[in-house]
Amino acid sequence: MAQNQHMQHLDKPSWTVIVNPFAGNGKAGKKWPKIRQFLDQHLHLQDVFFTTCPGDAAVIARRVVASGQKYIIGVGGDGTNFEIINGLFSPKSDNPQNITYALLPIGTGNDWIRHHRIPRKLKAWVEMIQREKTTLHDIGWIDLEGTERKYFINVCGLAYDAFVVKYLQPWRRWMIHPIVYMLGILRCLYLYKLPGAAISIDSREPLVA
Repeated sequence: MAQNQHMQHLDKPSWTVIVNPFAGNGKAGKKWPKIRQFLDQHLHLQDVFFTTCPGDAAVIARRVVASGQKYIIGVGGDGTNFEIINGLFSPKSDNPQNITYALLPIGTGNDWIRHHRIPRKLKAWVEMIQREKTTLHDIGWIDLEGTERKYFINVCGLAYDAFVVKYLQPWRRWMIHPIVYMLGILRCLYLYKLPGAAISIDSREPLVA
């Protein structure tokens, strides 16, 4: 979660939820009815939005922030997390540090929640939200020639891993089988060429790699 440390808390924050029903190979969509029932018993949900295609979570998050809503829950995995962060940090955003954001993890990778020890069990996750203990989180961004700026919150794959993911995009529906990704890794060994990049930390002189 990320927010301004001096943010004034409400007794019962009204949460806007962005659900990626395709996360976790469709598990999020199947589990959502029971999740919604439990959340309604313990949190105040203001609005619930469902994504329908890649990039949709960023569009929804951007619209939610523009409407003035400041408490946002994402339901999904690292991909959903990435998209929502890009919506929160869009050029039209007022001040992302005024937003409280949490991810309910139902994904394939879930790297971010492992790093922050965010509970996977719904009851423990809701208890975490109710404690309202938040953390101001660093955000990184990457500028690629010919594309708009992209933001990331945990990891940014600039080399071989990103190349493999892009190569396997046409076979995404088969990714439920780990062997497909392993075969893609082997295949890309013969196709990959190391790119160049300049990395800057806290606006200091960039390192060229």
